[in-house]
Amino acid sequence: MVAASSSSFRQQFHNALSTFLINKYQDSINHYKLNPINKSINDTYIIPLLQYGYCNIQYEKQFMQSLFQYVTSSSSSSSSSLSDLIHHESFKLFLASGYFNLTKLYEKLFFNMLNSTIHTPVHLLCASPTANGFLKSKGASGYIPLAYREALIQLLQLFHTTKFNHNNINVYEYIRPEWTFHAKGLWIESVDDDNNNSKKEKNTDDDHHHLSYSLSLVGSSNFSYRSLNRDLESQLCIITTNSNLCQSIYNERCHIFSSIYCSPVTLNQLICQTEYRLPVYMRFILPIFRWYM
Repeated sequence: MVAASSSSFRQQFHNALSTFLINKYQDSINHYKLNPINKSINDTYIIPLLQYGYCNIQYEKQFMQSLFQYVTSSSSSSSSSLSDLIHHESFKLFLASGYFNLTKLYEKLFFNMLNSTIHTPVHLLCASPTANGFLKSKGASGYIPLAYREALIQLLQLFHTTKFNHNNINVYEYIRPEWTFHAKGLWIESVDDDNNNSKKEKNTDDDHHHLSYSLSLVGSSNFSYRSLNRDLESQLCIITTNSNLCQSIYNERCHIFSSIYCSPVTLNQLICQTEYRLPVYMRFILPIFRWYM
């Protein structure tokens, strides 16, 4: 048995992993400077992201902040390096999580985007309590699906206190008998100006249409308190202008958000489904539990 200081281990782990990743990122930057991107040849970029808040590894968090800052900026001449990969135009944002419990930081990022002038449609998908494997389990774990439902209710209540166009927020729950839901990810999809001007999207199952670019996050993160602060999460950010890859990612996203199993929900509807709400006394201590969800 070896005894060691927890804080000392976390610091050494942070230093070793940060040094390794920073060197790799710097190698990529140097290669980019020496070999400028030829967009006619290099049409896809993959950015590895790690998040381990316990050891202060915050690459997912930092990337998400930069991404939302870029897409909500009012000028297409942003100095962000993302401007070399994606460009300002009409787009849609989709986020799915089987354990939906956005942190205050991510809530703020969404608020800032919804309050901006870009009027981006946002689609959020989470598990219905019936698609959570802890439903009706014995003991305290049986309350876990209700806690996630309550966290969603609190988020929608916050959204309803703001002045932005609530038609831009679309919330869905995955409901499929005898299935649980664990899909997760974030997708940003360009929208053709012609399609955007001719009709307003009402359904996530769109017909085939051209995407000038696609950005997606694929990995283990649920964008929750637990993902940011407690667990080790790994993701890949895929940014592409390749039409075939854009269409493949689009088709996969449509499959996840399929209207067959994804039902739109409203705040009033969730509030009225009392069988899936936490007891009143437990709602007061939910902010504490959310740090572990």
